[in-house]
Amino acid sequence: MIEGKREDGQDSDKMWRCSSCDTTFKPNPPDYSCPKCRSNATAPLDYRDRFERTQKRIMEGKQRTMEPERRCPECGTAMSAGYLVERESIIEAMILGKEIYWSPDRSSEVPLNAYACSGCGHVSLYVRNLEADRNSILKAPTRKTTM
Repeated sequence: MIEGKREDGQDSDKMWRCSSCDTTFKPNPPDYSCPKCRSNATAPLDYRDRFERTQKRIMEGKQRTMEPERRCPECGTAMSAGYLVERESIIEAMILGKEIYWSPDRSSEVPLNAYACSGCGHVSLYVRNLEADRNSILKAPTRKTTM
C-alpha cells in the first residue's frame, strides 16, 4: 500500500461529509456511513468539485455543433443542453459519471440528452442518437390511455 492510498485507489485519509446531519468525519473503510447518525448519505468533501470538473471536461470535449437546435415545445424559445443531476443523495455517488437512459424493458439502454428552456422553464429529454436507437424505441409496447 502506498502511503495514504488504499489498493483500490481511494484516499484512506480523505474527509467525508454526511448530508443528513452535516457531520464531517474520516470514514473507516469499508464503512462509509456517518458515525453520528449512521446515514449512508455521505460523500467525500471534494466530491462536488470533482463532479463539476468532470462535467466541465465533458462539455468542453463535446462537439456541440453536431447537436440540432431544440426549440421549446411550450413557448418556442431555443433550449439549452445540460444534465439532470440529483444532489445531496446517496444515489448521486452511485451515478457519478453515468448518463441518463430510457429503456423499454431494461434489456437495452437509449442515451438521452436533457434540454431546458430559459423562456418558460420547460425541461425535455431527447434521444441522443435517434437513428442508432430507433429499433429499441420501436420494440417498446405502446400504452393506450383510457378516459
